[in-house]
Amino acid sequence: MMACNGGIPTRFLIALFLFLALSSVEYLAYAEEEYVTDELIVKMKSDAGQSRAESLASSRGARVTKSFSDLRMVVVQLAPGDTLEDMQRSLENNPDVEYAEKNYIVYADLTPNDPRYGQQSYLSVIDAPQAWGTQTGNSNVVIAVLDTGVETGHEDISGKTLPGCSVIGSFTENSCGTNVDDNHGHGTGVAGTAAAKTNNSLGAAGLCWNCPILPVKVLSDSGSGTLSDTIEGINFARNYALNNPTKKVVINMSLGRDCQASGVSLAEQDAITAAWNAGVLVVASAGNSGNSNLQCPAAADHVIAVSATDNSDALAGFSSFGSFVDLAAPGVNIVNAVGTSNVAGSFYASWSGTSFSSPIVSGVAGLVWSADTTLTNAEVDQILKDTAENIGSSLYFGEGRVNADFAVDLASSGSPAPPTPAPTPAPTPPPAASGTLSGFNPGTAGIKNSLSVTGAPKGAVVKFYYSRTTGTTSITTGVCKGKALNLSSPISLGSAVADSTGKATINPTLSSTLGGRTVYVQSRVETSASCKITNRVTQSIKRRSGSSSGGGSFFPW
Repeated sequence: MMACNGGIPTRFLIALFLFLALSSVEYLAYAEEEYVTDELIVKMKSDAGQSRAESLASSRGARVTKSFSDLRMVVVQLAPGDTLEDMQRSLENNPDVEYAEKNYIVYADLTPNDPRYGQQSYLSVIDAPQAWGTQTGNSNVVIAVLDTGVETGHEDISGKTLPGCSVIGSFTENSCGTNVDDNHGHGTGVAGTAAAKTNNSLGAAGLCWNCPILPVKVLSDSGSGTLSDTIEGINFARNYALNNPTKKVVINMSLGRDCQASGVSLAEQDAITAAWNAGVLVVASAGNSGNSNLQCPAAADHVIAVSATDNSDALAGFSSFGSFVDLAAPGVNIVNAVGTSNVAGSFYASWSGTSFSSPIVSGVAGLVWSADTTLTNAEVDQILKDTAENIGSSLYFGEGRVNADFAVDLASSGSPAPPTPAPTPAPTPPPAASGTLSGFNPGTAGIKNSLSVTGAPKGAVVKFYYSRTTGTTSITTGVCKGKALNLSSPISLGSAVADSTGKATINPTLSSTLGGRTVYVQSRVETSASCKITNRVTQSIKRRSGSSSGGGSFFPW
């Protein structure tokens, strides 16, 4: 086994409390499954037949389009203008109906024929097969691998590489060395993890099957390099993007250094910012220190920093962690290519390290961008974060562990639809749910804050949520079931009952860890028969008065 970790020290149990005063958390599903918007599958009770089902459907202008008599089921197509929620509720309340369900959409999961695919169980963890059923990559989405080079003759990589650049020695990004051979092996493994040839009956599978690889050799054959060489590599990839405006470029940097003492270099930040401004997406490994020391370039702005998970979706023992981490991805026993120019043949290895978590995210980013090449780098960044699975503390996993299927699905479908309007009131309804959310007052970490909704019906239950990122999350309980919050992985702040003036207020104490951060807040207002999702408020949380804000060689991780 080839491993890229620096040993596995004893892990410390770190509890991150986002709020000091929370009511019980209500768990929300990430997103509701897709379904046919004007059809329901209805099962009748044993003493009711198809004729009764047809009668119920016709009473609302709907019709039965399919019948499964042995199962006592029919498919009902709604009348134009009718709503799925109203029809489902009406049928569920009918004594002749056993149940009425949405007609969900299913897809084929594309399984590649690569012989080592069976060893790559981590691909199923991130739902890659489901994503491949929708998207396998686009030749206009390029993954630039800044590493020890790439063995371009490897059977799972040959024919996929673009003319690259070596900046090792006296070369620069404008005067490149043409020899990008990988005499270390690390860069080849990273490139294969992100974008190996797949479904070719050879070797192992990569994430983005059809994404070309741009090899940029910034680390020597010994596996080390300098900051200046890395900056030159970033500049080369940026210039490639500028000179090829039809291409979308993802930079993967599975390398770095402990920068706890020095912080992010101004030079590397300038290079990364210039690449970002050129439309490039930058992904980097979080490091293998096994502690929370700052790691660079992962900690720089405009970089997606990726920590490593193990086979149980826990933080890998070697993985660095901390507030700089943005996403997590599998990083243990990652099976993919290895090969060096001075050894004949194409070989494979089981790699471990955040070096291999990073190209998993880069490969998923390639699939996302392939699904919609009109997206900006900022939009791809946000989609990856909005669709990540919440598997634990943001200190370990950032916004969560990447999910390829969720990300590709969101990119393919465009902007999520707004929440479904509340059902049309009956002739003598209870007061319809309504309300307007205002921001935190005073909006400061470490002290008691006030958060209010006004204009709600007296006695309405108002539930407050917060998230550090926007997104779409389906509500699975209560009167608001089926509607959506415009938050990613929302966390409950608490609830209150609207008073006679229509005001509902909670008073949470915000953790000092939120000082200096931007949060998004939204509420749901429920009466016995109606639901209102309030406006979403964006607010920067101030640090409490007196509180603090939270060069070397580069090595492959």
